Amino acid sequence: MKKKIAVLITLVLLSTTIFAEIELGLSFTPGDVLVTEETAAAMQWVGADSTSDESLLGFHFGYSFWWLFYASYDSLIVPPWFVYQTTTYTEADGTPVSGINAPGFMNFLDFGIRPKIGPIYLLATIGFNDLYIHSQYEQVEDAGLGVNLRIGAGYQFGAFSINFTGTSMFNSFDQLSATMSRLSDQEPGAMDDFMSRIIPSIGFVLHL
Repeated sequence: MKKKIAVLITLVLLSTTIFAEIELGLSFTPGDVLVTEETAAAMQWVGADSTSDESLLGFHFGYSFWWLFYASYDSLIVPPWFVYQTTTYTEADGTPVSGINAPGFMNFLDFGIRPKIGPIYLLATIGFNDLYIHSQYEQVEDAGLGVNLRIGAGYQFGAFSINFTGTSMFNSFDQLSATMSRLSDQEPGAMDDFMSRIIPSIGFVLHL
């Protein structure tokens, strides 16, 4: 019995390797569609070197197996205005807290599906995000992992493809659940809130 289980596990592992595809790529996100007027004004006031029209460069690694299942890791190089906007928040008593003026990395680890029909593929994933800020700028208390949803579509030609994705970021599963609940109930402003969290990107991918 143990030998049969061992053989089965081996076959499963081999199949995820044989019927698999590795992706390496780069992504670009236009900064001017993400920055808010409040952030642009605040960054101008502090005399930041970066501007809101900077594009965000990202690095991508993906792994697809059994035609359907998919996992990916993405890291965006984010300028100070992005970190400032992401780390700005309001406390429970209504006190506003300004964000951090420093560059960093926004990291995403996602799991989901990526079916492919001919040269066209779609993807839908859920995962975790984490903002890394270099310690030389400011000691930052770890806020924990955030949650993100991602959908996208791509077109492959040979070993290369181009895709378009939208990643919606949330601070926690509770915030994600609350947002989905508001959307399902069609609450006023729910869709605007959801759309404001989306990071749109265009990716250029090499399939191995």
